[in-house]
Amino acid sequence: NNSSEKNTSGQTFLGIILCSLLFGGCAFFAYHIIKKLPYVNIKIDDDGLWYSHLPKEQSCVSWKAINQIKERVYLQCLDLFDLHGKHLLRIEYQLNRFEDLRGLLCEAIIKNRQHVSLPITFSKSMWYHVLYVCSIIGSFCLGWGIVISNGPWLLSVGMLIAVLGILYEYQTEVYQVTLSEKGITMMFPFTNVTINWNNILSSKLVDIFYNGWRRPEVWVSTLNRRYPFKLKQLEVGSIELYVVLQSVCSRINPSKDVLAGDFAEGAE
Repeated sequence: NNSSEKNTSGQTFLGIILCSLLFGGCAFFAYHIIKKLPYVNIKIDDDGLWYSHLPKEQSCVSWKAINQIKERVYLQCLDLFDLHGKHLLRIEYQLNRFEDLRGLLCEAIIKNRQHVSLPITFSKSMWYHVLYVCSIIGSFCLGWGIVISNGPWLLSVGMLIAVLGILYEYQTEVYQVTLSEKGITMMFPFTNVTINWNNILSSKLVDIFYNGWRRPEVWVSTLNRRYPFKLKQLEVGSIELYVVLQSVCSRINPSKDVLAGDFAEGAE
């Protein structure tokens, strides 16, 4: 009895410690976020942008100084850098009219960027293919194991549907994009498509919201295709891909107003 009571007391004590660490850590993280909220507001004018709690004369970042935007998807913010990689400012996704501010930043970078050398390629990592192939093989093997062991046929059908679903998603997603003088080439696992610059109607930054998280994608609309090509999770952020795409398009097709209506919201 004494031994069991000691074990119970030890388990209770361990549970209290774990809960304290978990909820204490969450409380600390929430406090840190709430504490910095008054210091993330941004003001802008023709000269540049700066944190609203700081004087403009000392903290203004010129539009001409901004050369790169890095997405921090898990932190839900953008970091701005100059030509030499120096960090300039952080923009939170939660700001009012965030889409408008992001549009101004993209426009400024397109103006500031020097000539983009072509061809240029963006692609997903090798682990993207490994994950999908392992998922397909694993699901198939599990379904086959259910079949040969005379398991429930409904479960076997379910695994077959899962394999087909994963395979469909894999073969319909762009894994590599190459920009050249000829046009934009999009690589799929079993095919590729090359589109002339004159056949591109628009490219848009579209925000996909999932469980309160914002994840931008680049949607490219073309002639003779009902649905846009969706470019996401390549080796660079969607904003960087969008800026490069717009820079090249504006140079090759200067008559097009590439920035008009290029910012939209989507839902998943």
